[in-house]
Amino acid sequence: MSSFKKRGREQTGTPTSNGAQKDTVISASSVMEGKFSFGGPAIIAGHLRGSIQSTDLLVLEKTAVIEADIIGVHIIVKGKVRGALKASESLELTSTADFEGEVSSPTLKVAEGAQFRAAMEISRTPIEARPDATPQRTAGQPTPTRAPQAASAPTFSRQNTPAVKN
Repeated sequence: MSSFKKRGREQTGTPTSNGAQKDTVISASSVMEGKFSFGGPAIIAGHLRGSIQSTDLLVLEKTAVIEADIIGVHIIVKGKVRGALKASESLELTSTADFEGEVSSPTLKVAEGAQFRAAMEISRTPIEARPDATPQRTAGQPTPTRAPQAASAPTFSRQNTPAVKN
């Protein structure tokens, strides 16, 4: 079940009559701030600020403008995102994506044309999608290298923190 706050009130998605969860859709005309949690597939096309947690597919549409730390299972970015993205299974940045922040995921797909500026951690070890799982660096770890403004095809070295090169 998904829940979010809109103008101080909590809104909660409801299951369909047969018990299946409906997709949560936040339209392009929406502007919201707060802590957002989605228990089923979610599509965000509006402006959100705060934190987002999803236990299913999360699609950030081309019209989306997001300033948030995002934790999810499968995340697809088509719009503008500033913050940390932590995916437990997969993260995809499409050709229309404009992302700046930190990335942590076992798999990362960056389409040609995507704007991508990030510190990254790519690991085969599954990353838990939980509320307290925020990307953090510990003492002694190398500082991640930031990608150039319009990097479209990063390459990765075999270090603790992958380096991005042109």
